[in-house]
Amino acid sequence: MLRHIVMWKFRPGTEAERDLFLTGLQGLYGAIPELKSCQVLRGMEGSDYDAVLISEFADRGALVAVHTAYLSKA
Repeated sequence: MLRHIVMWKFRPGTEAERDLFLTGLQGLYGAIPELKSCQVLRGMEGSDYDAVLISEFADRGALVAVHTAYLSKA
């Protein structure tokens, strides 16, 4: 199992875009077969970040496949 973690800090005044982006991230689970689990955490108290994506893949090959097939087209 491979866990991939990405953290974001959003600029002030971008709340609408932030919410749209994070809602879209939550929609990845179920839409991408290689994605075994997906959590989007918002506004974590005591953190310097506004949001965190924690995703899990079976192995590195599955993560690379997602980056190649989906994210490179975004």
